[in-house]
Amino acid sequence: MFDTPILFIFFNRLDTTARVLDAILQSRPSTLYLFCDAARSYIPGEKELVENTRQWVIRHIEESTSSTCRVVPLFEEENLGPGKGIGKAIQWFFNQVDEGIVLEHDCLPHPDFFEYCRSLLQHYRHDPEVLFISGSHYANDVEPEPNAPSYGFNALSHIWGWASWKRVMKDYDYHLNLSEQEMNQLIKTHQLMKDKSLIRYILYSAWLHRHQLVDSWDMQLLQMVWQKGGLCIHPARNLISNIGFGAFAVHCRNPLDPIANLPTYPVLPMTFTDHKTINYSCDEQYYNRFRKRPMLWYAYKYLRSFWKTTISKWREPRYKGLPT
Repeated sequence: MFDTPILFIFFNRLDTTARVLDAILQSRPSTLYLFCDAARSYIPGEKELVENTRQWVIRHIEESTSSTCRVVPLFEEENLGPGKGIGKAIQWFFNQVDEGIVLEHDCLPHPDFFEYCRSLLQHYRHDPEVLFISGSHYANDVEPEPNAPSYGFNALSHIWGWASWKRVMKDYDYHLNLSEQEMNQLIKTHQLMKDKSLIRYILYSAWLHRHQLVDSWDMQLLQMVWQKGGLCIHPARNLISNIGFGAFAVHCRNPLDPIANLPTYPVLPMTFTDHKTINYSCDEQYYNRFRKRPMLWYAYKYLRSFWKTTISKWREPRYKGLPT
C-alpha cells in the first residue's frame, strides 16, 4: 500500500477524471481524499454531469480497491469556482494530513511520480527551506547523466501534480494578493529570478489575479512561497502530462498549445543532493519554450483586459457547451 495521502480534485469531465484516477489507483493508495465542486447554475445539464462523475468515481474506487482504500470525500452543494473551490480543497486536505500529494483531474502522472513525491516529502520533512514539490519539468528533454540528482530547485511552484506539508500549507491564503512592488521586492530580496522577460510574465500573471481577471488559486500559492523565502523542487525529467487542453477546459482551451500532453519519463531510483541552489535556467527555459511573448502581446492583453472590466462584465456568463 502507498501510505502518503492523496487529494484528487475533479469536476465534470469523466474522460480525464477516469484516466487520472486509474493512475492514482495503480499506486494502491491507503487514503484518498476527493474534492468535487458543485455544478454552475447557469449551465444547463451540468448538475447531472457532475453528479454522474461523482457516482462513477466512488463506484470505480470501490470496484478497483475492494474497500482497501479509505475514501474521504468533500462534495460541494454550491459552486465555488475553480479558484475558491480548489483553494478550499487544499486547506481542507492539509488540515487533516501532515503531508500529501495533490492531483487534478487533467494532470496525468507517470507511475514514478508517487514514489518521487513520497521520498522527497520524507527527505525534506523538517527542512524549512524546502516548501513545495512539483511533478512538472519544462526544460529541454535531456536524459540526466548517470548518478545525477533526480531533482533540482527553482523559484516557480508548478501545480500540475504536486506535494507539500502542513507546515507550509497552513499559511496558504486564498485571499493573498501582493502588489507589484511587493513581488518585485521579493524577487530582489531572495534572488528568485534573473531573466527580465520571465519577471515581466510573472508580474503580468499577478496583475490578472490582482484585478480578478482570472479565477485562480495558484498565484496565491506562489506568493506564499516567495514570502517565506523558500525553494520549490522540480524533477530531473517531466512526470506530469496535462491531458485537459481543449474547448471544455476552464483556462487551457487551445489543444495545440505546446505545453499540452507533454511526454513523461522515469526518474527512479531516487538520487538526492545536498546542494539547494536555484536552477535559474529551469524557470527561464519554461518561459522561453512555452510562455515567451513580445511586448505587443502584453499591450494587447492589457487593453483586452480593460475592455473586459469595463464592458463585458455586464454580460451573462458564457460557456462553450458541456464535455461528453
